Amino acid sequence: MKEASLTSSTSSESDQAVVLFYQYFALSSSSSSPPDQTFETWWKDAKRSVETLHDHQQRICTDLNLTGRVLIAEEGINGTVAGSRDNVEAYIHEMKKYHHPQELLSNRLDDNNKEAKRQRPSDGDCLFRNVDWKTSFVKGNKNVSGNDSVKPLFPDLKICIVKEIVSTGGLVDVHDIPVETGRHLSPEEFHEMLTAYASEENHGKVNDNTDNKLPPIALIDVRNTFEHNIGHFVNPQTGEKALNPEMTTFSSFDKFCQQHADDLKDKQVLMYCTGGIRCEKASVMLKRKGVNNVAQLSGGIHRYLERYGKDGFFKGLNFTFDKRVAIKPDMSSQRTSLDDGKSESSSKAEYEVVGTCVECTAPFDELDGSRVCTVCRDLVLVCCDCQSSLLEYHCSRHAAWKDCYFSFLEVFDSEQLCEQKLKLEKIRESLELLPNTKNTRRALARQIDKVEQRISELDTGKVTVQNNAPRRCRSCLEPNGVCDGRCWGFWKASSSSSFTLDKGIQKGRRSHQCPL
Repeated sequence: MKEASLTSSTSSESDQAVVLFYQYFALSSSSSSPPDQTFETWWKDAKRSVETLHDHQQRICTDLNLTGRVLIAEEGINGTVAGSRDNVEAYIHEMKKYHHPQELLSNRLDDNNKEAKRQRPSDGDCLFRNVDWKTSFVKGNKNVSGNDSVKPLFPDLKICIVKEIVSTGGLVDVHDIPVETGRHLSPEEFHEMLTAYASEENHGKVNDNTDNKLPPIALIDVRNTFEHNIGHFVNPQTGEKALNPEMTTFSSFDKFCQQHADDLKDKQVLMYCTGGIRCEKASVMLKRKGVNNVAQLSGGIHRYLERYGKDGFFKGLNFTFDKRVAIKPDMSSQRTSLDDGKSESSSKAEYEVVGTCVECTAPFDELDGSRVCTVCRDLVLVCCDCQSSLLEYHCSRHAAWKDCYFSFLEVFDSEQLCEQKLKLEKIRESLELLPNTKNTRRALARQIDKVEQRISELDTGKVTVQNNAPRRCRSCLEPNGVCDGRCWGFWKASSSSSFTLDKGIQKGRRSHQCPL
Protein backbone atom coordinates (compact mmCIF):
# COMPACT_ATOMS: atom_id res chain seq x y z
CA MET A 1 0.00 0.00 0.00
CA LYS A 2 1.30 3.44 -0.86
CA GLU A 3 2.40 5.54 2.08
CA ALA A 4 0.54 8.68 3.09
CA SER A 5 1.93 11.96 1.83
CA LEU A 6 2.37 15.19 3.73
CA THR A 7 0.51 18.22 2.47
CA SER A 8 -0.36 21.70 3.69
CA SER A 9 -3.55 21.86 1.67
CA THR A 10 -7.12 21.52 2.90
CA SER A 11 -7.55 18.09 4.45
CA SER A 12 -10.41 15.62 4.44
CA GLU A 13 -11.93 14.05 7.52
CA SER A 14 -9.75 10.97 7.04
CA ASP A 15 -6.52 12.96 7.12
CA GLN A 16 -4.08 12.54 9.94
CA ALA A 17 -2.52 15.61 11.52
CA VAL A 18 0.70 16.04 13.45
CA VAL A 19 1.58 18.94 15.69
CA LEU A 20 5.02 19.94 17.01
CA PHE A 21 5.31 22.27 19.98
CA TYR A 22 7.41 23.29 22.95
CA GLN A 23 7.26 25.74 25.83
CA TYR A 24 9.92 26.73 28.33
CA PHE A 25 8.58 27.87 31.72
CA ALA A 26 11.27 30.49 32.28
CA LEU A 27 11.11 33.29 34.82
CA SER A 28 13.00 36.15 33.21
CA SER A 29 15.48 37.98 35.45
CA SER A 30 15.67 40.85 32.97
CA SER A 31 14.44 44.16 34.31
CA SER A 32 12.88 44.89 30.91
CA SER A 33 10.72 41.76 31.06
CA PRO A 34 7.80 41.78 33.49
CA PRO A 35 7.41 38.60 35.55
CA ASP A 36 4.99 36.03 34.17
CA GLN A 37 2.56 35.23 36.97
CA THR A 38 1.49 31.97 35.32
CA PHE A 39 5.05 30.71 35.32
CA GLU A 40 5.53 31.94 38.88
CA THR A 41 2.54 29.82 39.84
CA TRP A 42 4.13 26.83 38.12
CA TRP A 43 7.36 27.23 40.08
CA LYS A 44 5.65 27.55 43.46
CA ASP A 45 5.46 23.76 43.47
CA ALA A 46 7.26 22.63 40.30
CA LYS A 47 7.30 18.94 41.17
CA ARG A 48 3.57 18.87 41.69
CA SER A 49 3.09 21.01 38.57
CA VAL A 50 4.96 18.44 36.48
CA GLU A 51 2.93 15.51 37.80
CA THR A 52 -0.35 17.35 37.27
CA LEU A 53 0.59 18.21 33.69
CA HIS A 54 1.65 14.60 33.09
CA ASP A 55 -1.76 13.36 34.26
CA HIS A 56 -3.45 15.97 32.07
CA GLN A 57 -1.48 14.84 29.00
CA GLN A 58 -2.22 11.21 29.72
CA ARG A 59 -5.93 11.90 29.96
CA ILE A 60 -6.44 14.08 26.89
CA CYS A 61 -4.13 12.09 24.61
CA THR A 62 -5.90 8.86 25.57
CA ASP A 63 -9.33 10.39 25.15
CA LEU A 64 -8.39 11.77 21.73
CA ASN A 65 -6.64 8.58 20.60
CA LEU A 66 -3.37 10.37 19.88
CA THR A 67 0.06 8.81 19.46
CA GLY A 68 3.46 10.45 19.74
CA ARG A 69 6.03 11.66 22.23
CA VAL A 70 5.64 14.23 24.99
CA LEU A 71 8.52 15.14 27.30
CA ILE A 72 7.71 17.05 30.48
CA ALA A 73 10.20 18.61 32.89
CA GLU A 74 10.16 21.36 35.44
CA GLU A 75 11.72 23.57 32.77
CA GLY A 76 8.98 23.00 30.18
CA ILE A 77 7.28 20.67 27.71
CA ASN A 78 8.28 19.34 24.27
CA GLY A 79 5.89 17.29 22.19
CA THR A 80 5.03 15.76 18.86
CA VAL A 81 1.60 14.11 18.71
CA ALA A 82 -0.48 12.81 15.84
CA GLY A 83 -4.00 11.60 15.18
CA SER A 84 -7.06 12.55 13.19
CA ARG A 85 -7.24 16.18 12.15
CA ASP A 86 -10.24 16.85 14.39
CA ASN A 87 -8.59 15.23 17.40
CA VAL A 88 -5.32 17.12 16.98
CA GLU A 89 -7.25 20.37 16.70
CA ALA A 90 -9.17 19.39 19.85
CA TYR A 91 -5.85 18.69 21.59
CA ILE A 92 -4.54 22.16 20.75
CA HIS A 93 -7.81 23.69 21.91
CA GLU A 94 -7.58 21.88 25.25
CA MET A 95 -3.96 22.91 25.68
CA LYS A 96 -4.84 26.54 25.09
CA LYS A 97 -7.31 26.30 27.99
CA TYR A 98 -4.88 24.66 30.42
CA HIS A 99 -4.52 26.61 33.67
CA HIS A 100 -2.22 24.90 36.12
CA PRO A 101 -2.69 24.14 38.86
CA GLN A 102 -6.14 25.34 39.81
CA GLU A 103 -5.42 24.81 43.50
CA LEU A 104 -2.49 27.22 43.44
CA LEU A 105 -4.26 29.98 41.54
CA SER A 106 -6.09 32.61 43.55
CA ASN A 107 -9.82 32.00 43.63
CA ARG A 108 -11.67 34.09 41.11
CA LEU A 109 -15.21 34.72 42.23
CA ASP A 110 -18.11 35.75 40.11
CA ASP A 111 -19.63 38.82 41.81
CA ASN A 112 -23.04 37.87 40.46
CA ASN A 113 -22.87 34.41 41.98
CA LYS A 114 -23.83 34.58 45.65
CA GLU A 115 -22.71 30.98 46.10
CA ALA A 116 -19.21 32.21 45.22
CA LYS A 117 -18.44 29.51 42.69
CA ARG A 118 -14.98 29.59 41.23
CA GLN A 119 -14.77 31.31 37.86
CA ARG A 120 -12.46 29.86 35.22
CA PRO A 121 -9.18 31.81 34.93
CA SER A 122 -8.77 34.15 31.99
CA ASP A 123 -6.91 33.27 28.80
CA GLY A 124 -4.05 35.41 30.09
CA ASP A 125 -3.42 32.77 32.76
CA CYS A 126 -3.09 29.91 30.27
CA LEU A 127 0.26 28.17 30.52
CA PHE A 128 0.44 27.55 26.77
CA ARG A 129 -0.97 30.80 25.39
CA ASN A 130 2.25 31.73 23.50
CA VAL A 131 3.07 28.33 22.02
CA ASP A 132 3.89 28.13 18.31
CA TRP A 133 1.78 25.15 17.22
CA LYS A 134 3.36 23.73 14.06
CA THR A 135 0.68 21.62 12.40
CA SER A 136 0.84 19.62 9.18
CA PHE A 137 -1.38 17.00 7.59
CA VAL A 138 -1.02 13.53 6.10
CA LYS A 139 -3.47 12.64 3.36
CA GLY A 140 -5.59 9.52 3.74
CA ASN A 141 -5.33 6.76 1.12
CA LYS A 142 -7.75 4.20 -0.24
CA ASN A 143 -7.02 0.79 1.22
CA VAL A 144 -7.87 -2.54 -0.39
CA SER A 145 -11.46 -2.22 0.84
CA GLY A 146 -11.86 1.17 -0.80
CA ASN A 147 -12.00 3.02 2.51
CA ASP A 148 -9.85 5.99 3.43
CA SER A 149 -7.07 5.06 5.82
CA VAL A 150 -3.77 6.45 7.01
CA LYS A 151 -0.99 4.74 8.90
CA PRO A 152 -0.21 6.03 12.41
CA LEU A 153 2.89 8.21 12.45
CA PHE A 154 4.00 6.79 15.81
CA PRO A 155 3.90 3.24 17.14
CA ASP A 156 2.42 4.31 20.46
CA LEU A 157 2.13 7.15 22.94
CA LYS A 158 4.91 7.93 25.40
CA ILE A 159 4.57 10.69 27.97
CA CYS A 160 7.79 10.95 29.96
CA ILE A 161 8.89 13.06 32.90
CA VAL A 162 12.55 13.96 32.37
CA LYS A 163 15.15 16.25 33.90
CA GLU A 164 15.42 18.47 30.82
CA ILE A 165 13.32 18.57 27.66
CA VAL A 166 16.59 19.32 25.83
CA SER A 167 19.43 17.75 27.76
CA THR A 168 22.53 19.83 28.49
CA GLY A 169 23.55 17.92 31.60
CA GLY A 170 22.39 20.89 33.66
CA LEU A 171 24.62 23.42 31.88
CA VAL A 172 21.75 25.76 30.97
CA ASP A 173 19.14 26.74 33.52
CA VAL A 174 15.77 27.52 31.98
CA HIS A 175 15.60 30.89 33.73
CA ASP A 176 18.77 31.98 31.93
CA ILE A 177 17.22 31.50 28.50
CA PRO A 178 15.22 34.76 28.24
CA VAL A 179 18.28 36.77 29.25
CA GLU A 180 21.11 34.93 27.47
CA THR A 181 19.58 33.34 24.38
CA GLY A 182 20.42 34.57 20.89
CA ARG A 183 18.42 37.06 18.84
CA HIS A 184 15.32 35.45 17.33
CA LEU A 185 14.85 35.87 13.59
CA SER A 186 11.57 35.14 11.84
CA PRO A 187 11.81 32.98 8.70
CA GLU A 188 11.51 36.19 6.68
CA GLU A 189 14.33 37.90 8.62
CA PHE A 190 16.51 34.78 8.44
CA HIS A 191 15.96 34.50 4.68
CA GLU A 192 16.52 38.22 4.16
CA MET A 193 19.86 38.05 5.95
CA LEU A 194 21.01 35.09 3.87
CA THR A 195 19.80 36.82 0.71
CA ALA A 196 21.81 39.92 1.60
CA TYR A 197 24.98 37.87 1.88
CA ALA A 198 24.19 36.09 -1.37
CA SER A 199 23.69 39.27 -3.41
CA GLU A 200 26.50 40.46 -5.67
CA GLU A 201 26.18 43.97 -4.24
CA ASN A 202 27.02 42.83 -0.71
CA HIS A 203 29.24 39.87 -1.50
CA GLY A 204 32.34 42.03 -1.80
CA LYS A 205 31.65 43.85 1.46
CA VAL A 206 32.41 40.82 3.58
CA ASN A 207 36.15 41.35 3.45
CA ASP A 208 36.51 45.03 2.54
CA ASN A 209 38.14 47.59 4.80
CA THR A 210 35.31 50.11 4.93
CA ASP A 211 32.73 50.83 7.58
CA ASN A 212 30.25 48.90 5.46
CA LYS A 213 32.07 45.65 6.02
CA LEU A 214 29.78 42.72 6.67
CA PRO A 215 31.00 40.13 9.16
CA PRO A 216 31.33 36.69 7.59
CA ILE A 217 28.47 34.41 8.54
CA ALA A 218 28.65 31.02 10.21
CA LEU A 219 25.61 28.82 9.74
CA ILE A 220 25.41 26.21 12.50
CA ASP A 221 23.11 23.18 12.43
CA VAL A 222 22.37 22.19 16.04
CA ARG A 223 20.65 18.91 15.17
CA ASN A 224 22.07 15.40 15.23
CA THR A 225 24.45 14.35 12.47
CA PHE A 226 22.01 11.97 10.76
CA GLU A 227 19.50 14.83 10.51
CA HIS A 228 22.13 17.14 9.06
CA ASN A 229 23.32 14.54 6.56
CA ILE A 230 20.06 14.43 4.61
CA GLY A 231 19.27 18.16 4.67
CA HIS A 232 20.80 21.47 5.74
CA PHE A 233 21.08 25.17 4.99
CA VAL A 234 23.74 26.27 2.54
CA ASN A 235 26.07 29.20 3.26
CA PRO A 236 25.34 31.80 0.53
CA GLN A 237 28.88 33.21 0.81
CA THR A 238 30.73 29.98 0.22
CA GLY A 239 28.13 27.62 -1.22
CA GLU A 240 29.12 25.14 1.46
CA LYS A 241 26.74 23.35 3.80
CA ALA A 242 26.17 24.66 7.31
CA LEU A 243 28.58 23.68 10.06
CA ASN A 244 27.83 20.26 11.52
CA PRO A 245 28.82 19.93 15.21
CA GLU A 246 28.71 16.14 14.69
CA MET A 247 26.39 15.45 17.59
CA THR A 248 24.75 12.19 18.52
CA THR A 249 23.25 13.85 21.61
CA PHE A 250 22.64 17.55 22.17
CA SER A 251 24.66 17.59 25.39
CA SER A 252 27.85 17.36 23.29
CA PHE A 253 27.22 20.79 21.77
CA ASP A 254 29.15 22.41 24.59
CA LYS A 255 32.27 20.58 23.38
CA PHE A 256 31.75 22.10 19.93
CA CYS A 257 31.46 25.55 21.53
CA GLN A 258 34.73 25.09 23.41
CA GLN A 259 36.57 24.02 20.28
CA HIS A 260 35.21 26.63 17.86
CA ALA A 261 34.35 29.73 19.92
CA ASP A 262 37.54 31.60 18.98
CA ASP A 263 36.86 31.08 15.27
CA LEU A 264 33.26 32.29 15.62
CA LYS A 265 33.77 35.46 17.71
CA ASP A 266 34.15 37.77 14.70
CA LYS A 267 31.34 36.19 12.69
CA GLN A 268 27.60 36.58 12.39
CA VAL A 269 26.36 33.26 13.75
CA LEU A 270 23.05 31.96 12.41
CA MET A 271 21.89 28.73 14.02
CA TYR A 272 18.86 26.57 13.36
CA CYS A 273 17.16 23.30 14.31
CA THR A 274 13.90 21.57 13.38
CA GLY A 275 11.46 23.67 15.39
CA GLY A 276 13.53 26.10 17.48
CA ILE A 277 13.75 24.37 20.85
CA ARG A 278 17.38 23.27 20.64
CA CYS A 279 18.54 26.71 19.50
CA GLU A 280 17.21 28.28 22.70
CA LYS A 281 19.86 26.50 24.74
CA ALA A 282 22.51 26.20 22.03
CA SER A 283 22.71 29.98 21.63
CA VAL A 284 23.14 30.39 25.39
CA MET A 285 25.98 27.86 25.43
CA LEU A 286 27.78 29.56 22.54
CA LYS A 287 27.36 33.10 23.88
CA ARG A 288 28.83 32.03 27.21
CA LYS A 289 32.03 31.21 25.30
CA GLY A 290 32.32 34.84 24.20
CA VAL A 291 30.50 34.65 20.84
CA ASN A 292 28.14 37.62 21.03
CA ASN A 293 26.72 38.00 17.53
CA VAL A 294 24.36 35.01 17.67
CA ALA A 295 20.94 34.74 16.04
CA GLN A 296 18.58 31.79 15.65
CA LEU A 297 15.78 30.80 13.31
CA SER A 298 12.48 31.17 15.13
CA GLY A 299 10.16 28.27 14.38
CA GLY A 300 13.05 26.31 12.91
CA ILE A 301 13.26 24.59 9.56
CA HIS A 302 9.57 23.72 9.77
CA ARG A 303 8.41 27.35 9.60
CA TYR A 304 11.09 28.26 7.05
CA LEU A 305 9.98 25.54 4.62
CA GLU A 306 6.36 26.57 5.03
CA ARG A 307 7.34 30.05 3.89
CA TYR A 308 10.03 29.41 1.25
CA GLY A 309 9.95 25.72 0.31
CA LYS A 310 12.32 24.75 -2.48
CA ASP A 311 13.07 28.39 -3.27
CA GLY A 312 14.90 28.95 0.01
CA PHE A 313 18.42 28.27 1.20
CA PHE A 314 17.55 24.92 2.81
CA LYS A 315 18.55 21.99 0.61
CA GLY A 316 17.61 18.35 0.94
CA LEU A 317 15.19 16.79 3.43
CA ASN A 318 13.96 17.81 6.87
CA PHE A 319 14.04 14.87 9.30
CA THR A 320 10.76 14.52 11.23
CA PHE A 321 11.23 11.90 14.01
CA ASP A 322 8.05 10.08 12.94
CA LYS A 323 7.12 7.53 10.29
CA ARG A 324 7.21 10.14 7.54
CA VAL A 325 10.97 10.01 8.20
CA ALA A 326 11.62 13.22 6.32
CA ILE A 327 9.84 15.88 4.27
CA LYS A 328 10.91 17.67 1.13
CA PRO A 329 11.21 21.46 0.93
CA ASP A 330 7.77 21.53 -0.72
CA MET A 331 6.41 19.89 2.47
CA SER A 332 5.61 16.54 0.82
CA SER A 333 6.66 13.23 2.32
CA GLN A 334 9.87 11.55 1.17
CA ARG A 335 9.71 8.43 3.27
CA THR A 336 10.32 4.85 2.21
CA SER A 337 7.66 2.25 2.93
CA LEU A 338 8.70 -0.54 5.25
CA ASP A 339 5.95 -2.69 3.76
CA ASP A 340 6.92 -2.68 0.09
CA GLY A 341 10.39 -1.13 0.13
CA LYS A 342 9.41 1.46 -2.44
CA SER A 343 10.13 5.15 -2.04
CA GLU A 344 7.08 7.32 -2.35
CA SER A 345 6.97 9.42 -5.49
CA SER A 346 5.68 12.96 -5.48
CA SER A 347 3.98 15.00 -8.17
CA LYS A 348 5.29 18.14 -6.53
CA ALA A 349 8.60 19.81 -7.29
CA GLU A 350 11.69 17.68 -6.91
CA TYR A 351 14.43 18.47 -4.45
CA GLU A 352 18.22 18.35 -4.37
CA VAL A 353 19.68 15.19 -2.86
CA VAL A 354 22.45 16.35 -0.52
CA GLY A 355 23.02 13.11 1.37
CA THR A 356 25.75 10.70 0.31
CA CYS A 357 26.47 7.06 0.99
CA VAL A 358 28.99 6.76 3.81
CA GLU A 359 30.91 4.13 1.81
CA CYS A 360 30.96 5.15 -1.87
CA THR A 361 29.81 8.82 -1.51
CA ALA A 362 27.14 8.36 -4.18
CA PRO A 363 24.09 10.63 -3.76
CA PHE A 364 21.76 8.89 -1.33
CA ASP A 365 19.41 10.12 1.43
CA GLU A 366 17.12 7.22 2.43
CA LEU A 367 17.40 6.50 6.15
CA ASP A 368 16.13 3.18 7.47
CA GLY A 369 15.85 1.71 10.95
CA SER A 370 17.71 -1.42 9.88
CA ARG A 371 20.83 0.55 8.92
CA VAL A 372 22.52 1.89 12.04
CA CYS A 373 26.13 2.30 13.11
CA THR A 374 27.34 -0.82 14.91
CA VAL A 375 29.20 1.38 17.42
CA CYS A 376 26.81 4.22 18.32
CA ARG A 377 23.57 2.93 16.74
CA ASP A 378 22.91 6.19 14.92
CA LEU A 379 21.23 6.02 11.53
CA VAL A 380 23.69 5.64 8.66
CA LEU A 381 23.30 6.45 4.98
CA VAL A 382 24.35 3.32 3.08
CA CYS A 383 23.24 2.95 -0.54
CA CYS A 384 21.71 -0.26 -1.87
CA ASP A 385 24.87 -1.31 -3.70
CA CYS A 386 27.05 -0.98 -0.60
CA GLN A 387 24.60 -2.66 1.77
CA SER A 388 25.19 -6.09 0.26
CA SER A 389 28.98 -5.83 0.56
CA LEU A 390 29.16 -4.80 4.22
CA LEU A 391 29.04 -7.07 7.25
CA GLU A 392 28.07 -4.20 9.52
CA TYR A 393 27.61 -0.45 9.13
CA HIS A 394 29.79 2.35 10.53
CA CYS A 395 28.93 6.06 10.59
CA SER A 396 31.43 8.70 9.47
CA ARG A 397 32.59 9.29 13.06
CA HIS A 398 33.53 5.62 13.37
CA ALA A 399 34.75 5.05 9.82
CA ALA A 400 38.28 4.38 11.11
CA TRP A 401 36.88 1.45 13.10
CA LYS A 402 35.16 -0.36 10.21
CA ASP A 403 37.93 -2.94 9.82
CA CYS A 404 38.20 -3.84 13.49
CA TYR A 405 35.00 -3.09 15.43
CA PHE A 406 32.18 -5.58 14.90
CA SER A 407 29.26 -6.47 17.12
CA PHE A 408 28.93 -10.00 15.78
CA LEU A 409 32.15 -12.00 15.85
CA GLU A 410 30.95 -15.48 14.91
CA VAL A 411 32.11 -15.17 11.26
CA PHE A 412 35.76 -14.44 12.13
CA ASP A 413 38.56 -16.92 12.83
CA SER A 414 41.31 -16.44 15.44
CA GLU A 415 43.74 -14.84 13.02
CA GLN A 416 41.21 -12.24 11.89
CA LEU A 417 40.26 -11.51 15.49
CA CYS A 418 43.90 -11.03 16.47
CA GLU A 419 44.24 -8.46 13.68
CA GLN A 420 41.15 -6.67 14.94
CA LYS A 421 42.55 -6.61 18.46
CA LEU A 422 45.83 -5.02 17.33
CA LYS A 423 44.00 -2.30 15.40
CA LEU A 424 41.69 -1.58 18.33
CA GLU A 425 44.65 -1.26 20.68
CA LYS A 426 46.39 1.17 18.33
CA ILE A 427 43.30 3.34 18.10
CA ARG A 428 42.92 3.33 21.86
CA GLU A 429 46.59 4.25 22.39
CA SER A 430 46.27 7.17 19.95
CA LEU A 431 43.52 8.64 22.14
CA GLU A 432 45.39 8.39 25.46
CA LEU A 433 46.65 11.99 25.46
CA LEU A 434 43.59 13.57 23.89
CA PRO A 435 41.00 15.32 26.12
CA ASN A 436 37.38 14.19 26.38
CA THR A 437 38.06 10.69 25.08
CA LYS A 438 37.42 8.71 28.25
CA ASN A 439 34.13 7.21 27.07
CA THR A 440 35.57 6.37 23.65
CA ARG A 441 38.59 4.63 25.19
CA ARG A 442 36.27 2.74 27.51
CA ALA A 443 34.18 1.52 24.56
CA LEU A 444 37.33 0.35 22.79
CA ALA A 445 38.53 -1.44 25.93
CA ARG A 446 35.22 -3.31 26.16
CA GLN A 447 35.49 -4.36 22.53
CA ILE A 448 39.08 -5.56 23.04
CA ASP A 449 37.92 -7.70 25.98
CA LYS A 450 35.11 -9.08 23.84
CA VAL A 451 37.51 -10.02 21.05
CA GLU A 452 39.95 -11.63 23.48
CA GLN A 453 37.16 -13.71 25.00
CA ARG A 454 36.07 -14.89 21.54
CA ILE A 455 39.66 -15.84 20.64
CA SER A 456 39.93 -17.85 23.87
CA GLU A 457 36.66 -19.65 23.14
CA LEU A 458 37.82 -20.53 19.63
CA ASP A 459 41.19 -21.75 20.84
CA THR A 460 39.63 -24.01 23.47
CA GLY A 461 37.01 -25.38 21.11
CA LYS A 462 34.03 -23.96 23.01
CA VAL A 463 32.79 -22.29 19.83
CA THR A 464 33.48 -22.62 16.12
CA VAL A 465 33.60 -20.20 13.22
CA GLN A 466 30.20 -19.75 11.56
CA ASN A 467 31.09 -18.71 8.03
CA ASN A 468 27.47 -18.65 6.91
CA ALA A 469 26.05 -16.84 9.92
CA PRO A 470 23.31 -14.41 8.77
CA ARG A 471 23.96 -10.71 9.03
CA ARG A 472 22.08 -9.38 12.04
CA CYS A 473 20.52 -6.05 12.97
CA ARG A 474 22.56 -4.08 15.50
CA SER A 475 19.46 -2.75 17.27
CA CYS A 476 17.31 -5.86 17.78
CA LEU A 477 19.99 -8.54 17.10
CA GLU A 478 17.63 -10.37 14.76
CA PRO A 479 18.85 -11.67 11.38
CA ASN A 480 18.29 -9.24 8.52
CA GLY A 481 15.72 -11.54 7.02
CA VAL A 482 13.71 -11.24 10.23
CA CYS A 483 14.37 -7.59 11.09
CA ASP A 484 12.47 -5.25 8.79
CA GLY A 485 13.72 -2.00 10.29
CA ARG A 486 10.90 -1.68 12.81
CA CYS A 487 13.25 -1.92 15.77
CA TRP A 488 14.60 1.65 15.80
CA GLY A 489 12.74 4.60 17.34
CA PHE A 490 9.59 5.61 15.50
CA TRP A 491 9.86 2.64 13.14
CA LYS A 492 8.88 0.25 15.91
CA ALA A 493 5.74 -1.74 15.28
CA SER A 494 2.63 -0.37 16.95
CA SER A 495 2.03 -1.39 20.53
CA SER A 496 -0.29 -0.38 23.32
CA SER A 497 0.04 3.17 24.58
CA SER A 498 2.43 3.67 27.43
CA PHE A 499 2.93 6.46 29.90
CA THR A 500 6.38 6.63 31.42
CA LEU A 501 7.21 8.48 34.61
CA ASP A 502 10.98 8.58 34.18
CA LYS A 503 13.03 10.18 36.93
CA GLY A 504 15.49 11.69 34.53
CA ILE A 505 16.65 10.68 31.09
CA GLN A 506 16.73 6.92 30.67
CA LYS A 507 20.25 5.56 30.75
CA GLY A 508 21.65 3.14 28.23
CA ARG A 509 19.86 2.84 24.93
CA ARG A 510 18.76 6.19 23.55
CA SER A 511 15.24 6.50 22.19
CA HIS A 512 15.74 9.44 19.79
CA GLN A 513 12.50 11.08 20.86
CA CYS A 514 11.10 14.31 19.46
CA PRO A 515 13.65 17.06 19.90
CA LEU A 516 12.48 19.94 17.77
